[in-house]
Amino acid sequence: MPDRYLLPCPSCENAINLTLKQAGQELTCEGCNEPVQAPSMGGIRMLDLAEGGAIAAKANPGSSFSPLQRWLFAGGLTLAVLAGSASLGLYRYASSIHREVEIESVIEFEKEMVDKLRAAEVFAASVAASQNELALEYREPTYRGSNKQSEILSTVSYGLAGLAGVGVLSLLASLVMGFGKKP
Repeated sequence: MPDRYLLPCPSCENAINLTLKQAGQELTCEGCNEPVQAPSMGGIRMLDLAEGGAIAAKANPGSSFSPLQRWLFAGGLTLAVLAGSASLGLYRYASSIHREVEIESVIEFEKEMVDKLRAAEVFAASVAASQNELALEYREPTYRGSNKQSEILSTVSYGLAGLAGVGVLSLLASLVMGFGKKP
């Protein structure tokens, strides 16, 4: 919003609103309809500011942001907070269900499971595994399921962290766009 100044009319002392763009122009007083010559830019800056001019703009600093900057800021802040907190919570949950397993005990457990199967079941499972890339048809140990779930949840949490990063970039973009403007 351009600064508005008050120029007193020399004839009737009525205040005439004018901007810097009107410097040197001939204006008409609304009070007495007399022509009034506007001063130069330097002269206008010496006049009193009108209400709604620079004083109002300085009182409301948000008015200098364009609608695009406001949307970028609000959207970026929302995305950064929501996606960031969801990412953190999901990663913590994924870490809590992940189980560290010693490989020797795993191999021993799986050998025991295979030993419990009959020869026909082992043959059928190996044929199915070679054709469909399926694992043996015995109950999968719980550590495998929880670790797979943990890996999937961790990957999703990384994606959410990336979205939070996009939100932060949006925030920064809205702020950088504001620095190029003149006050």
